[in-house]
Amino acid sequence: EMHEGIHLYSLASIFSAYECMIKTYQIFEQEQDTSAKLKQQAIQKQKEILQKQQLKIKEYIIQNMYDETKKSYTRGVEDKTIDISILGAVTPFEIFTPKEKRITNTIEKIDLTLRTYTGGYQRFEQDHYMNGNPWPIATLWMGLYHLEQNNKEKAKECLDFVINSASQHGFLAEQIDNNTMQPAWVIGLGWSHAMFIILLNQMFN
Repeated sequence: EMHEGIHLYSLASIFSAYECMIKTYQIFEQEQDTSAKLKQQAIQKQKEILQKQQLKIKEYIIQNMYDETKKSYTRGVEDKTIDISILGAVTPFEIFTPKEKRITNTIEKIDLTLRTYTGGYQRFEQDHYMNGNPWPIATLWMGLYHLEQNNKEKAKECLDFVINSASQHGFLAEQIDNNTMQPAWVIGLGWSHAMFIILLNQMFN
């Protein structure tokens, strides 16, 4: 909503949409009578088209959205900002695996630029909105990445950071005040709670 351009997160979501379509075709393929060769061929052709599009998207991201100077993937083609949404390429959209070198480089850069002194994460570099506090959704997203790395200890650190900053009634806010470690700005925010549930579910199920 703040920056126009070709963004990694948007391309990652399209990549994932193609993956869902491929899986749908696979279901159709299994349900088709094997004697219906024309339908089988048509399904296979559509799958191949989608797989080629996926490959183009991945190659485009690799070629245009990794900054060799920063040793990190960046928010967009022209916009070289480090942004927490870069994590979307790993979780939930699964373009890259969590242990690829370029991804681990990116995580190091995120830790250097977005992690605040209290342990939470901002949305992006120079995020000065409401004094540049950490955001529960960003911190929980990092927790999801750590789970992908099979590092439950670090994932729990992210979860605990958010839990410890909840309101007295257990509500999560849009942000967490760095100075007081209390919920800040909008309290009872839907996306904070949604990401909390996602991380909690993946940690204990």
